[in-house]
Amino acid sequence: MLIPLKDGDIGSWPMGTTFQKGEIMLDKAIKHGKERRKPYHGPKAFDGSCRNHGGCPFCEEGRQHFDRKARTAANDQIKDYWKETE
Repeated sequence: MLIPLKDGDIGSWPMGTTFQKGEIMLDKAIKHGKERRKPYHGPKAFDGSCRNHGGCPFCEEGRQHFDRKARTAANDQIKDYWKETE
């Protein structure tokens, strides 16, 4: 018999294994060969912080490159403006 869950609660099977909401469906999909997720490749496979919007330095630098470039250009324009007005 399964213990009913409220949203976000952790329940358990009678055998003592714990699960969170949605875990049972994933196990069922894997068991029946319906799981279609692609495995992560490269650094994403072994480092969770290296995935989308991650915090590893390499990913952050690549993601923020255009923002840094635009900010630098804007700051240069501001400096040029103040030099011209003096």
